[in-house]
Amino acid sequence: MRPTSTLLKLPNELLSQILVHVLAYSIHMAIIVQPEEDAAWHLRVHHTMSAVCYGFRETMRGISCKVFEYPPPSTPSTKDKDNQKEKLDDEDEDPETPCLASHVWRYMKVLRKVGTAIRDTSTPPNALSVDSLGNDAPQIIQSYSLYSAIVYLRYQATRANSEIYNGSSLVISGVVNTLLRVLYGRIRPSEVSVVLRRATEDERRVGDIGVSVVRTCAMLRECVEMLECMESGDVELTPEEWSLQQDLNTFKIDMLVRSLANNNVEFQTLRETADPGPLPAADTVWIGELPEVLQTVRRVQDVMCEKPGRRWALSDEATKDLEELVELWTPATESTIVQEAPP
Repeated sequence: MRPTSTLLKLPNELLSQILVHVLAYSIHMAIIVQPEEDAAWHLRVHHTMSAVCYGFRETMRGISCKVFEYPPPSTPSTKDKDNQKEKLDDEDEDPETPCLASHVWRYMKVLRKVGTAIRDTSTPPNALSVDSLGNDAPQIIQSYSLYSAIVYLRYQATRANSEIYNGSSLVISGVVNTLLRVLYGRIRPSEVSVVLRRATEDERRVGDIGVSVVRTCAMLRECVEMLECMESGDVELTPEEWSLQQDLNTFKIDMLVRSLANNNVEFQTLRETADPGPLPAADTVWIGELPEVLQTVRRVQDVMCEKPGRRWALSDEATKDLEELVELWTPATESTIVQEAPP
């Protein structure tokens, strides 16, 4: 009687699905993870998975060939399957026909470089363009180049005025649509695009939140300016008009502050539930970094807080929301300076 093997083996289809998702996740992490030591494992995911055992190696080879489109279009075809296998197994890079491991490693480093450039304010916009990667770049690399451009534009737009920010948001929306409608359908195997699709949808939601916040603050400024003009006597109003304007603008400010609070809850929830991984270039105070946002909520707090002789005030709920938003959106460095300031 032949002995029964005790070695457990995953079904090929299940193993393939697992490795596809591991590779897709690591490709994304290579872009968004900041510390280099945290990114190291993700950069070498192909090598690591291939070193587990023969089955992993063969399955990973097939997946990586599809994802990274190997051999490249410019690589001459091999004469037979034996030569192709030797080329895939060889770890020494040929300048004309690099091995699969070198091919994957090259593009993982490209992704890492692109991810690092997102947070560098000195990065020129064309550094993240698809054209800068070359015509033979795999679809997954081209798609992540556009995804990185979305994050880069959003990150850089926070340093502009509200008008430029809104204009950049329109550009971002167009790029998001291009990714979702065109490029994702070209990535093979299609399961690899799932992670990137989720991340892009998250960026769409972040962009929508940012646009909503900037527009809300613009309306807040209009209301506050009207109340300031009324208080200083710069506008001539009858008692009835004064009362109407007071009630109307106070009510609008109350509603707008609550709207900002809802935007903040949506953003913080998105940060906590983002899948996969953390939102790139979007920390807790990101909303406060949007054009004129923090200045606006501080101004509202100064004008609407209760003072002797003032005729208007926010509701208790809106007042509490306003205090929490100012505290949350104030950068940690600024908060520290205020706390350490002498009495």
